[in-house]
Amino acid sequence: MDNQEELSEKQVLDWQFEELLKTLIIFTLPAEKQIEANGYSCVGDDLVVDFDSYYCCIKDVLLAKGYITQAQASSLDAFDTLISKYTGAEYYDFWCDPVRLATDENWEEIRVNAKQILAVLDKSHLELRINISSLPSAPDASYMVQVIKNELIEKNK
Repeated sequence: MDNQEELSEKQVLDWQFEELLKTLIIFTLPAEKQIEANGYSCVGDDLVVDFDSYYCCIKDVLLAKGYITQAQASSLDAFDTLISKYTGAEYYDFWCDPVRLATDENWEEIRVNAKQILAVLDKSHLELRINISSLPSAPDASYMVQVIKNELIEKNK
């Protein structure tokens, strides 16, 4: 696509919906895979921000354009309520500590709920292919930048 060409509304919504699916799939993964798919950062917090961006902020458009049904939106809203229970400064470690990501029983509840949402969306057949590469930060730089690209693929491919 030419850099000067504008994306259509449908192309943008297709991309946003795909990013929502990727986010939900990452929510379902074990901690080590969540870190791999997202990079070593404040993984949980990044996932919540992505969910907010790709669902909460555009929910009405996703409904109006037929990307989700009202029943699916209700399930996504319930998931939003679940993850919203852990807001505030006192939950920083819940979202950002890789040990808690791996061991906290509440994370398992989130993973199970995300799997259920993928089923409600009829997207349980999808998984991620995680592609990680390293690139020089600049032509003459002495350090590398990690680039992570997650692709939706059919399971068992």
